[in-house]
Amino acid sequence: MVVTPTFLAKDKLPRWGRGVLIVDEFSWPTIERAIERLLTHAHRNTWAEVAAVLNHELQWEFDNYQPLAG
Repeated sequence: MVVTPTFLAKDKLPRWGRGVLIVDEFSWPTIERAIERLLTHAHRNTWAEVAAVLNHELQWEFDNYQPLAG
C-alpha cells in the first residue's frame, strides 16, 4: 500500500505501519526507487532469507508461511 501524509491525516482510523510505503506525493519513479532499494537490501543467498527480510517491511501472501512437514 502506498499512502501520502495527507491521506494519513484524513484517515482517522488507527493503523499499523507495516506494509505501508509513505511518500510525500504519489510518483511512480519514487515508488519504483523505494522498491528497488528494498529489494537490493533484501539480497541474500537463499529464498528463505530473502523472504524473511521482505517480511519485515511488507504484507504478502507468504507472511508467516510454514512449509508442510513431509
